[in-house]
Amino acid sequence: MKKQLLWGAALLLSGITACKKSDFGSNQANASKTIKTDVTSPNYVELQPYPNVPGTYFATYGQAQLVISGLYYDTRQYPTFKEGIPAFGSVSIPGPDNIHSVATEEGYSTGKSFVVTTTYQSVTNYQAIHNDLVRYYKAVDQWVADMPADTFPPIMRDYIKSSYTIGDSRVITTSGKLITITTGSKWAIATGDYKIPKPISVEHILGGIVDPLNPNITYTLRGVNGQITKVDSYAQSATGTYFPTSDPTINTVTVTIKRTNGTTFQVTQQNTIDVT
Repeated sequence: MKKQLLWGAALLLSGITACKKSDFGSNQANASKTIKTDVTSPNYVELQPYPNVPGTYFATYGQAQLVISGLYYDTRQYPTFKEGIPAFGSVSIPGPDNIHSVATEEGYSTGKSFVVTTTYQSVTNYQAIHNDLVRYYKAVDQWVADMPADTFPPIMRDYIKSSYTIGDSRVITTSGKLITITTGSKWAIATGDYKIPKPISVEHILGGIVDPLNPNITYTLRGVNGQITKVDSYAQSATGTYFPTSDPTINTVTVTIKRTNGTTFQVTQQNTIDVT
């Protein structure tokens, strides 16, 4: 009778662990509560030509397989080819990948910057649970066989651990940027803190801003290194900034224009085109 009761308790525990196994997906989802973030950066990685796809490259970076296409750099700011020129291109992870993801952020002065995120989840060691249950079963069998006087049967908690988790839930983020190199494929991925060569100062034509009070007047702006520097003769002055969008030839301009009559207006416009 004692043996039957003990085996019943063991089977109950086994049933509980089986339920935990079936709920493994939900346990993984809840692991985000304890996720840690670790920022690391691998070394310089040269891009390799993608087989049978001209103009496309690949590399392993941030423990992920990345595919890069459409690479180019700004020949106006860097008229002389050298190592470390910031490059632009499309960065992606091919095929289904539940562990890695990549997010990109364009910056005209820093090239195509991105962050690779690698997600690790803790898992349950079901083999260890099985081994401990076997040890418990054997201890029960031995106790029943011997039935020593004035002793108690084996206690389950002396054999079964409170946790069977392997690993640590964490997220590792690895920043990078595309650059030129003077050897091999001529393209590479550098760490996110890579110091790019200083570009030369090039004045850009930033397109036109239409006067909100007179659609027949358009103010043509010029700028250098993100700052608006000049406006045509229709206005006394113009001050503000410009930044590239996802297309480096299209800028978002925020400018305050002072008309020839002394009045001013401010506008933010996202369809100004750099045609320098």
